[in-house]
Amino acid sequence: MILRTVNRWIERLQVDAKGKKEYRQELIRKLQRNYNDEKILAMELEAEARLLPYEHLRKEVLSIARKEHDHAQKIAGLIVELGGEVDRHIESTYQAKPDGEFTQLLVVEKELGERLMEEANWAEDYGFWHHARVLRELDAEHHANMEAIERVIMRVNTIV
Repeated sequence: MILRTVNRWIERLQVDAKGKKEYRQELIRKLQRNYNDEKILAMELEAEARLLPYEHLRKEVLSIARKEHDHAQKIAGLIVELGGEVDRHIESTYQAKPDGEFTQLLVVEKELGERLMEEANWAEDYGFWHHARVLRELDAEHHANMEAIERVIMRVNTIV
């Protein structure tokens, strides 16, 4: 954690050397990666929901998937605000393969949340205040989604 903070400050000191345009492009690349990962997570959750034996569990997982789709849309909005383009081909090319492993989806959810927080800090360091605020809000929502996935895991484990 300390190393990341030091590295962020070193990068921040180099802002004048690069220029705002390059940092904008870097933020767009980061957001595009997050957009794709949010969409993949949403599609994986939808695929897993189809395997669940009980309707109430299916609805809960589909609700989490909808939130992930909403996250992707918010990120897409940030990309467009920065002047970037949203590559939506992931939606037509990615094939989710359900395997009943919600634990792995929980790990992905956690990693996405952590990455969003790191990128919010990065965005703030380079003056992208609005984008940093939105990324922090998405991180908070990821924590809520993690709790929801944990509840599903506990329920599924009692069924098995």
